[in-house]
Amino acid sequence: MQKGLKRHSNNTREFIKDFRSFALKEKISDFTVGVVVGSAFGAIITSLVANILMPVISMLLGIKSFEDLRFVIEPETAETAEVAIRYGLFLESFVNFILIAFFVFLAVRIIIKARKKYRSKASHKTTKPTKEQKLLSEIVTLLKQQKTQ
Repeated sequence: MQKGLKRHSNNTREFIKDFRSFALKEKISDFTVGVVVGSAFGAIITSLVANILMPVISMLLGIKSFEDLRFVIEPETAETAEVAIRYGLFLESFVNFILIAFFVFLAVRIIIKARKKYRSKASHKTTKPTKEQKLLSEIVTLLKQQKTQ
């Protein structure tokens, strides 16, 4: 019984050690910041869709509200609630998703272009060979010439 407890405490220590190693890596903190910013960004887009875009689209289509768009399966009675397919809310969520996906695509595209630009600048930097590198190059050239003769 004591061996089981000892094994359990070793597993717990190992788990805590692994978690600490995982949580303290830089990429995890970057990921966390990304999740928080992404969540806030999602809230902004949701508000944009619900409070600005959908009312304008509703007005253009002559609809009071997208929330009112539904297919009633069973009307409300004194004993039961209305059973309906609320496709207007689905359309609003769909527009929300499309906008979030579009803005995420733009952000990723900008990041990728910036990385490519940075990498191309870094790869175009030419460094002058050191004296040792020049000497080694000359030695290799001389050895190749001797081999061919």
